[in-house]
Amino acid sequence: MLGQSRGFTLIEILIVLFVISVMTGLVVVTLPGFVQSNNLEREAERLKLVLEMAVEEAQVQSKELAIQPARDQYRFYVYDELNQRWYEMNSPPLGLHRLPDDVNLNFSVESKPFTLSLDNSSDFSDDEDSESTSKGNSKGKKKPPPILFLSSGETTLFTITLISVHGDSRTLETDGFGSFKWLGQSDESDR
Repeated sequence: MLGQSRGFTLIEILIVLFVISVMTGLVVVTLPGFVQSNNLEREAERLKLVLEMAVEEAQVQSKELAIQPARDQYRFYVYDELNQRWYEMNSPPLGLHRLPDDVNLNFSVESKPFTLSLDNSSDFSDDEDSESTSKGNSKGKKKPPPILFLSSGETTLFTITLISVHGDSRTLETDGFGSFKWLGQSDESDR
């Protein structure tokens, strides 16, 4: 009996495979929640970096920049002093950015909430057809985007909140001088 080796029975192997499949099932079920919260964190970090970049770009280029947030995207604009118009920026990372399906955006300017439109059209398009159809508006009289980044380094006072469909959120605010901070986090985490 000492020289005889004993292997696993079929029942033991089936039990181990069952336990492994249950554990794998639990991991797969919790994975989408992890990935979606990761989308929120990734978008939050991207938003902060892009806003800081917009402030620097406005100062370095001595141009006025702006951001137009919408519920599922945001886009940047540059002001052309010669034509006295806002033009959409097309070069990454200050071009149009669409948020993932599981992340939405809300914002307020100087403590006044804005209602974000559901359509993707822009009031600041630079094609001539949009101007000719709106005969009530004269050329150059359209409202500017709500959040401005001035060449002096000043910004509009605003807060932007990214909201996950699972209820998680991150709120970013500015002091009006190009410094951005996440609400509810200490200063050390922002550096």
